[in-house]
Amino acid sequence: MKTRRNTKQKAVILEALCKLNCHASASMVYEEVRKDNPTISRATVFRVLSDSAEDGKLLRIHFTGEDDRFDITLKPHYHISCPKCGYVADVELCGMKDPTEYVADSAGFAVQSHNLEFIGLCPKCIAESEIPGQ
Repeated sequence: MKTRRNTKQKAVILEALCKLNCHASASMVYEEVRKDNPTISRATVFRVLSDSAEDGKLLRIHFTGEDDRFDITLKPHYHISCPKCGYVADVELCGMKDPTEYVADSAGFAVQSHNLEFIGLCPKCIAESEIPGQ
């Protein structure tokens, strides 16, 4: 792991990610940071988030066809995304065997990583789609 400096910009960017508390994309964090720091560059925000994920301080979440999201929760867990509004939520698979262990045990592979993607309408979008007359 490369040693990286702790800068004011880095602290502001990571604070914004925590404040958003919504599995934010780099663009979402950039818009939040710019409110109080209009001179910060998009490249700086993207670099800080990418570097933090690379260093294991954040999770980078990839959903097919969407911008990567960043998560401050490092414990093993999964995510579900709403294809209508883009909302992302945590999913706990309590009581289930870790899929990585299952695959390793059943297929004999030494699993290096995996991506389990859940997609479904969020409660808000379900409620909106049930409104009469729409």
